Amino acid sequence: MASHLQPAPEASAVVEPVVEQEAPAVEPEAPAPIDPGRRARSPIRVVVADDHDLVRSSIRRLLEGEQDVEVIAETGDLAGAVHHVQAHRPSVLVLDLMLPDGSSLQAIGPLRERVPATRIVVMTMENSPAFAQSVLAAGAIGFVSKELADDELVRAVRAAALDERYVSPRVALRLGDALFARKRPAQKRPVRERPAQKRPARKPEQSQTGLHSL
Repeated sequence: MASHLQPAPEASAVVEPVVEQEAPAVEPEAPAPIDPGRRARSPIRVVVADDHDLVRSSIRRLLEGEQDVEVIAETGDLAGAVHHVQAHRPSVLVLDLMLPDGSSLQAIGPLRERVPATRIVVMTMENSPAFAQSVLAAGAIGFVSKELADDELVRAVRAAALDERYVSPRVALRLGDALFARKRPAQKRPVRERPAQKRPARKPEQSQTGLHSL
C-alpha cells in the first residue's frame, strides 16, 4: 500500500532588519602651531670665530639655546675659521672682524668664492655706516653690533640661513641716511640774471697798412 507523503511546508525565512551602526566620532586633530617667524627647515649649522674665549662661549650658549641652531665648530683665529668652513661647509659663519692672524674683511670674498653656500654674519664693535657698507660689499650677508648680539644675533643667523640680509637696525638707519645723502644730487644754486651793462662804443680799428684811413 503506497503511502502518500506530502512535502513538509518550507520554513519561511525570517529576515531581520539590518541596523546600521554609527561610526565612532573622530575628533579633529589640533592644528600645528604656527611659527611666527620664518625658519630654515633643517637645523642651521653654524661655525663661530672669535678670539675671546668668554665671548665665544657666550655666543655658543646663545645659539645652542635655540632648537633650530647647531654650533658645529668654534675657533679663535682666522686660519681656524677658514679650515672649519672648508671642512664642514656650515650654513652660517659668525665672524669677528678683529682676529689676531689676518684681515677678516679681506678673507670674506675668498671664503664666499670657495664655499658659496656658507653665509657670513659679521659681529663687531664698530658701528659706523661706512664700515658696515664695506663689510656688505665684501660679501657678508649680516652685520651685527656686539653690544646688541644678545637680541640680534639669532635673528641675523636665521635670516642668513634663508639668504636674507640682516643689519642691526641702529646701523641700518644710519647706513640708509648715508646712502641717501650720497645718492642725493647736489642742489644747484639759482642763476641770477645780471643787469645788462652798456658797452662803450668801439673806435674804428685802424689797419696796420693804414688803408682804412684813406
